[in-house]
Amino acid sequence: MSLRRSMFLRLLKRGLLERGDRPLIAFIALAVASTMITAMLSLYQGLENKLNRDFRSYGANVTVAASQGQMLPENSASKVESLLGSGSIVVPFAFAIAHANGNAVVVAGTDMVKVQRLDPWWSVSNWPKTAEEGLVGARVESRLNRSASGFDLEFGGRTVHVVQAGILRTGADEESRIYIPITVFASWTGKQPALLEISVPGSELHFPKWKFDRCGNCWRLKERSSVECGR
Repeated sequence: MSLRRSMFLRLLKRGLLERGDRPLIAFIALAVASTMITAMLSLYQGLENKLNRDFRSYGANVTVAASQGQMLPENSASKVESLLGSGSIVVPFAFAIAHANGNAVVVAGTDMVKVQRLDPWWSVSNWPKTAEEGLVGARVESRLNRSASGFDLEFGGRTVHVVQAGILRTGADEESRIYIPITVFASWTGKQPALLEISVPGSELHFPKWKFDRCGNCWRLKERSSVECGR
């Protein structure tokens, strides 16, 4: 053992013995403080993750809308989905004012499979399973001239026949709409989606800022995405 190392150990031993229990108390205090900090960080992280999971069950946390009276670019949903990657849910919505039994009704085209994942809180008696089936809002059901085979919707001189799969209850505007598969909607009306409702994992702090800018109370994609939010 070198002389320098021997002197260091002797001085260290002497310092510890002369100070009594104070070094031990300081070590215990540091250990307790470290344990408490670790526990608090773990609790915070776990609580944040739980809240994020719970809030995601209430629907979208990002909305991308076309300017008033406009439609989003073609394939905008798939473009946004590729930008965000796995874990995100992107649901397109297209809207039209149609007529059923002489009454004006709001018809929305959407992806039925994805909207089930995005809005599990919707109260639906039975989800559509085929392209001919649709979802009827509770408030609009009485205005339809339904038969055993369904009902007709007319828009722009074109008619589409819809079989009611179930009734939708949300306590909000969704109850005043009829939802049909977006592929059927586009073929019938010629309209593209005007709205994307998106669920992005994590909180605002985890948002991919290189992809989004804040726009009032919502977020919008950067200009290079060619998808803008409504005002």
